[in-house]
Amino acid sequence: MHQNKIDVAIIGSMGSGKSTIAKKLSEILGYSLFEESFETNPWLEPYYQDPEKFALPNELWFLREKSKQHLNIALTPNSTIQDSPLQSVPLLSEAMYKCRQFHEQEYQLFLDIFDYVRRLTPSPSIIIKLDVDTPIILERIKSRARQMEKDVDEAYIQNSVDIIKNAKFNIPYITIDGNSDPDTITNDIIQHLKELKKIP
Repeated sequence: MHQNKIDVAIIGSMGSGKSTIAKKLSEILGYSLFEESFETNPWLEPYYQDPEKFALPNELWFLREKSKQHLNIALTPNSTIQDSPLQSVPLLSEAMYKCRQFHEQEYQLFLDIFDYVRRLTPSPSIIIKLDVDTPIILERIKSRARQMEKDVDEAYIQNSVDIIKNAKFNIPYITIDGNSDPDTITNDIIQHLKELKKIP
């Protein structure tokens, strides 16, 4: 493993611009990009159609996939950019729980499984937390026009925004204003990483 390797992970609610920013950072810094492969999640569309029925299998799928991705990142010799790390999963699950999409016993089971998986999974070097206002997120979701997102619960979005805004982590992290355009956000992240001496 390269001595100066850094694994950067981006956390934000849906519509916060995580994927766009991750791609831009990867291109500018020359880091390997690890994207969120939500398209292969067989539980995602059923979840949007019936959240209470499919919240648990949907979140367990993301938990498994992100843990596997972290293991692949640990085996990658060069620096990486990751769209949505393992640490994002309990934040969004909490937002679901607050919307009563999780039954109490299901939610506690999920948290127990998450805690076990977290202990066995490598962590990023640093987390970039995108702070984006809810009206902007809703507009971005509307503009990308994904069919399965058309009826997304606005309360879930608001809960996600609030939970992520207040989230703290036991690894280094920085909070970035994600309300502006992608180029400005990307440059802001790079400047912060330079100030922290994470990149030259």
